[in-house]
Amino acid sequence: MTDVKGIPPEEIVKHVARNKFKNFAKYVDNGIILSQFHKTYYEILDKFAHGKIKKLIISVPPQTGKELSDSTLVPTPTGFKKHGDLKVGDYVLGRFGQPVKVLWVSPKCQSQYVVTFSDGTKIECHGKHEWVVYNRRGRRNEIERLETEYMYNFGTCSGERGKRGSRFNFQVDGGVVSQFEEQDVPIDPYLFGAWLGDGDSTCGVIHIGCNDVCIVENGSYKFHENTGSTTRPFYSSELNKALKDGGFIGNKHIPECYLFNLVDVRKQIIAGLIDTDGFTYQNNGRITISNTNKGIIDMANKILYSLGQKTSLYEEEPKLSSSGIQGRLKVYQLCFNPTIDFPCKVERKKIVRLVKNRRRAIIDIEKVDGLEWGNCIQVEGGVYLVGETFIPTHNSEGSSRKLPAFILGLRPDAKIAIGSYAATLAEGFNKDVQRILDTPEYISLFPGTRIMGAEKTSRYEAYTRNSKMTEVIGRKGSVTAVGRSGGLTGKSVNVAILDDVYKDHLEANSPIIREAAWKWYTTVIRKRLDNNGQELIVFTRWNKDDLIGRIEKKEKVITVTKWSDLDNIPDGAWVKINFPALKVGEPTEIDPRHEGDALWEEKHSAKKLRAERELDKVEFECLNQGNPGSAEGQLYGKFKTWSDKSDFGVFLGRGNYTDCADTGTDNLCSICYDKYRSKQPVWSEKEKAYKYLIFCLVTDVIYTTDPIEVTQVTVPEMLNRNETEYANIESNNGGRSFAVNISPKTKTAIHWFSQHNNKEARVLTHAANVTQSIVMPFGWESKFPRFYEDVTGYLRDFKANAHDDAPDTLTGIVEKEVMPAIEPKRRGIKRIN
Repeated sequence: MTDVKGIPPEEIVKHVARNKFKNFAKYVDNGIILSQFHKTYYEILDKFAHGKIKKLIISVPPQTGKELSDSTLVPTPTGFKKHGDLKVGDYVLGRFGQPVKVLWVSPKCQSQYVVTFSDGTKIECHGKHEWVVYNRRGRRNEIERLETEYMYNFGTCSGERGKRGSRFNFQVDGGVVSQFEEQDVPIDPYLFGAWLGDGDSTCGVIHIGCNDVCIVENGSYKFHENTGSTTRPFYSSELNKALKDGGFIGNKHIPECYLFNLVDVRKQIIAGLIDTDGFTYQNNGRITISNTNKGIIDMANKILYSLGQKTSLYEEEPKLSSSGIQGRLKVYQLCFNPTIDFPCKVERKKIVRLVKNRRRAIIDIEKVDGLEWGNCIQVEGGVYLVGETFIPTHNSEGSSRKLPAFILGLRPDAKIAIGSYAATLAEGFNKDVQRILDTPEYISLFPGTRIMGAEKTSRYEAYTRNSKMTEVIGRKGSVTAVGRSGGLTGKSVNVAILDDVYKDHLEANSPIIREAAWKWYTTVIRKRLDNNGQELIVFTRWNKDDLIGRIEKKEKVITVTKWSDLDNIPDGAWVKINFPALKVGEPTEIDPRHEGDALWEEKHSAKKLRAERELDKVEFECLNQGNPGSAEGQLYGKFKTWSDKSDFGVFLGRGNYTDCADTGTDNLCSICYDKYRSKQPVWSEKEKAYKYLIFCLVTDVIYTTDPIEVTQVTVPEMLNRNETEYANIESNNGGRSFAVNISPKTKTAIHWFSQHNNKEARVLTHAANVTQSIVMPFGWESKFPRFYEDVTGYLRDFKANAHDDAPDTLTGIVEKEVMPAIEPKRRGIKRIN
């Protein structure tokens, strides 16, 4: 069938796709959904691709996602949550086990695939969902972000499955040591593990082998030996009471407070199990824990996974022992080769060998109808863990993937550089471009733009195709990936695309990283651009002094509101277009929405966006509105005050945070506080759930420029006066020696630790949490006048402040007591119990 001019409809579609970026995107990805906003956005990118715009800045909120099913379990700093229950502002665990913040949650769509991993985990997801994998067909030690659909079509196994020589094509990281918040536990974790292994289920007795008395010596409880035979029973009345109070008598089990807890707590309970029910093979270091209680073994298995251990589970039928006793119960065995040490006390059971953490393979991907619905989330840093075995996966993000492919189709000689905050992310964009160029759809549109394929014939070996660079066969065109600290030595560039120059708001709020990004841009990217080169910059704005902000200060930037503006761009000027999630101002030709209208109502309604804005207005303005300027002015709002502590709920303890003076003009800031938890859980609109609130009630403050000879006396006096139980002291700026010197003068448990994170980024990031969780004493403006002045007058413009000691200390309290943050490695003079 042909049209009136005799041209087949398919050729008409191809002709349009070769010339219009919007049609090209739909042709190579028929699953793409384009709203009215996307059509406008793609029209602007089309003008850039055709060279009508030379310099373009675009700010767009996150819009589309690659979902996981709602029921998928996601580890968070306080326990597992269902993926569908996650909300903006929640914290999940990042690729290396650290807490990362959920920045955005997509609307629902239906899962299409089931992905199975070598540890038995199955995850339901959409075909566009991305996984962080090692590709055996690429460089084995390089990370790639691959969509489920791509891996399904490619195949998970090379060679005949199960036969010699076959290999799984895709692997994910081995386990990582996950960081959870500290929780109170009812029983000392090591002794509890020992009791679970060889304890009497009816009382506080632990049966000890003749040479293993070290298990009950020098512990938290006092034991005395009862008469015994082959084993020596040791009894503790303290342990017995704790077991009764905790409901463990006649009910041996491991509660979740031992799983979702500090690393040391998890190591201790496993060490107790190893010293009683475990066996360490001296030849290869493998450990086996055996127990007839499957519940104990299953929970110990989860604890080991949370510590990054790869385990195997076995069960053994009852058998006749060497002494003629017939077993009645199955024995369950938990085996692993440790990658970290465990604090075992029994000499023959101590860890003798550590192995390298092995990766996990994707062994199968099935396309299944009728799966659950789910959504996608966007997190800081881009990667988070899913499943009870902590598998890394990638969040959704805006991309610069189709545009470079389209430009190479239009101009096969174009030399394109894709830059991002990390080389691996930029290389991921490059590989995505390669995959588009490999598709039959692209080849049918642009047969003259070819790259090296699987058939590496000698004729084309001179052309590069790897993670860092892709060259067009027979032409001068190429795509080069470069990280923010990388170079482009010897490479000229016609088109520079910078996507996500800053990893997250912490980086964007760091003056050191902002300066490094600017130098990289001016000395690497700009230096390699030819005289007629093009630039496209796309990223979320967190700080007015970022790359876009500096360009605005130094060069001419025009904001376009109608299409004719793009026909009269002044020579050398930048075109800036911002698509806020909620419309601000009058309708324009390019953005005809009315004030307050949502950018994509079907996906993110105005009602939903307004609710998100109320949770964190500054973050909303940056992430969704492209407006970091709203963060100007005073950093802190009005603080809550207390006169009756009982109004704030359940008392948890007395703490202190001390930041020693940096220079002679800085202040030592030492704050004592009482930690409380709300009596009842409070409804959280953000999380759609009830949760307890944590409050730190300030009781005393030393804020002074006095020399260390004076503060080494006044600070311990304050600690003793307030009956402070523990104090965290930054070891930077002489804090370590300060901690050592004051320790003998107080009963307070002293911890010193190194603070490596950027001060400005920390203070700005946690400002809202400071005013929410730190409560000042009534009349604090007269009790601590200098402290009050420096806190309430602190400005968001970091450089405009004379002192940052008080905000830095308040931020430290929030990080230690309220936020699910990673604790730095602690080296203490005394241990906090």
